[in-house]
Amino acid sequence: MFTTHVTPARAWSRWGAVAALIAASATCSSTAPAADFVEPPVFASTNGVLDIMMIAKAKPIQEIAFTPPGGGGVIHPTGWVYEVCRRPASGLTCPPGPGTVSPYGGVRLALRAGDVLKVRFVNRLPAVNPNKLNHVTDPGQANLFRNPSNIHTHGLLTPARAATVSDPTFGDYVFVAVFNSANGVPVPQTSHQHGAIVMDSVDYKIPIPPNHPSGLMWFHPHIHGSALNQVVQGLSGLITVGSVGDNVTGDAANVRFPDANVRHMLLKEIQVLAAGTVDFDSGPQTVANGEVLSQEDPGFCVPTAAPNERRQGSCPGQDNTPDGSSPSAASNSRPSRSRRPTARSGGLEPVRAASATICSWSTTPTVSRWWCSSWQSTALPSIFPRTRR
Repeated sequence: MFTTHVTPARAWSRWGAVAALIAASATCSSTAPAADFVEPPVFASTNGVLDIMMIAKAKPIQEIAFTPPGGGGVIHPTGWVYEVCRRPASGLTCPPGPGTVSPYGGVRLALRAGDVLKVRFVNRLPAVNPNKLNHVTDPGQANLFRNPSNIHTHGLLTPARAATVSDPTFGDYVFVAVFNSANGVPVPQTSHQHGAIVMDSVDYKIPIPPNHPSGLMWFHPHIHGSALNQVVQGLSGLITVGSVGDNVTGDAANVRFPDANVRHMLLKEIQVLAAGTVDFDSGPQTVANGEVLSQEDPGFCVPTAAPNERRQGSCPGQDNTPDGSSPSAASNSRPSRSRRPTARSGGLEPVRAASATICSWSTTPTVSRWWCSSWQSTALPSIFPRTRR
């Protein structure tokens, strides 16, 4: 699962993995010189423990510079990020300085078998307009607009442990819901309230078994009803256990795959809207230029590219309305016309970029929107002979 070599175009067929090989600009409408690839910020365990604070918060996405199709100033849409630091002695804020990071591309938590991951998780996410949130009227979902969150260490083999009187910390327990008190007090529900409700912060203690296999995992929110929204807005990061060399050796010489040849990549996608109207469960709602569609439209792209279509991180919108007219973004209807912004393209040739965004613009008489795929912190290593042992 580690990124160790390049597989031509078929590697990520859905959302434009070929974009990882394109020297794209960090803007939706113009090109910019490529910069060096950089690894995501790393927080590594020490003496068997990784103890961090992780704050979920809103932040403008500098990697996306959105220029509205009708003209106007550049907009950096607001995404949601994890601000991460080593856990301070007290408080719910990270200290200023280089030890605190909050990249949209995410961070990597570097662990080893037998470690313990300790996280003080703080929810500082904003509330969501309930009129622009689907499922908020479903049974048990009246609190979704208050934007509760939590953490799931996807792929780790670790107990799903709830807090107890003797141990108030949680394991990888997806049923705890952490609310930001600034968004109001949650209303008790009779369904879909499967675990504890906690205000503002919670402590996790997640053990990594001594015999845990090495590999690449990821972390993300896991609140029923809003996990998609929060991942789409940017909340995710990488987890590594051990090293690639624990499992991989070279063919020419039986030596461990060198860590220097490993690069870590995390693709993120987001749909940034132009001003118009979008249908939600509550009905048509007005959206502003640069607004993020929190519940991404998974059918915006035709799953299979046309015979002569070359996808490079973006796709044409498809029109699924019965009569081909008046489409809207959230009602299984997609814009029918599209164009790609200019972007420097390397085809399938390796390139260098610290962060990149590929965008596609589609418009109809009733809706105009961008679809953007953005990532940070990736590099393509030199190919090293390898085999499984």
